Amino acid sequence: MNAAATPLPITPTQLTVFTSACAWLSNKSPISTLSMDASPPAEISAELERIGAKWGG
Repeated sequence: MNAAATPLPITPTQLTVFTSACAWLSNKSPISTLSMDASPPAEISAELERIGAKWGG
């Protein structure tokens, strides 16, 4: 197994930012349900990247 390919565990701060971003975006979405087992839509991915960059992620 390639140790460099092993993902690092998520930090509590990253989890909080991710959860907050998902909750905020789901409140703005016209879609009433959000599936967490699928890849997020492009808009959510872009917003999470922007928030991550803001927090130094």
